[in-house]
Amino acid sequence: MALTVILVVAALAGVGTYASLSDIETSTGNYLETGDLDLQLGDDAPVVMRSDGTIEYPPAIAEGFGEDPLGDSVEETWLLPGAEVGDTVDSCVYVRNMGSLSGGDHLDVYCTIENIDFYDGISNKDEMLVINSLVYCNSLRIPIVWTIDDIQYFDPIYIVDEDGDSRITLNDLELHGIPGLPVPDSIFTRLEMRVTFDILPGVDHNDYQGDETRMTLTFHLQ
Repeated sequence: MALTVILVVAALAGVGTYASLSDIETSTGNYLETGDLDLQLGDDAPVVMRSDGTIEYPPAIAEGFGEDPLGDSVEETWLLPGAEVGDTVDSCVYVRNMGSLSGGDHLDVYCTIENIDFYDGISNKDEMLVINSLVYCNSLRIPIVWTIDDIQYFDPIYIVDEDGDSRITLNDLELHGIPGLPVPDSIFTRLEMRVTFDILPGVDHNDYQGDETRMTLTFHLQ
């Protein structure tokens, strides 16, 4: 019995000796980084077509990607100074993603309007600015609003007549936006828009003398 106890104690002592030995090494330089979306805009200079057929070029400069003082944004893409009924402005914004991620899921466009009444009243001039053409182009060409033989058509997937006046105007663009567009897929991806100052029948043209409509388009890639 004594011999058995001695052997057991010796065995336990050996176990303790081996358990106290160890070696530690490390794995360094590891990181998990989230990718990003980096939306950049460029634009064309506006072209104005007067109701008498003449063409004018307002004092705005086309901006390449990253050339604007605002950084990746642009300014003065659509300008229609001294407008008379029937005058039209045409221009476009180019869109690209320079982030590390492949392009996101979709692109939403939001519109913010500020109507400024010359006589300090409440102006609804944005309801008199009719969108004749609105097209999104990437690898596909997606007509959103188009006009054929003076009849306006629109794709309700992207925009609707929110104010119920039977035409798509800048007011509808502000109320609805353009949701769910495909992501930009080239440097030539762009949103083209043509807008005409067109007062509804029975509305006094003098109500809009000196009035100004300021529009901001916001592009949201997600």
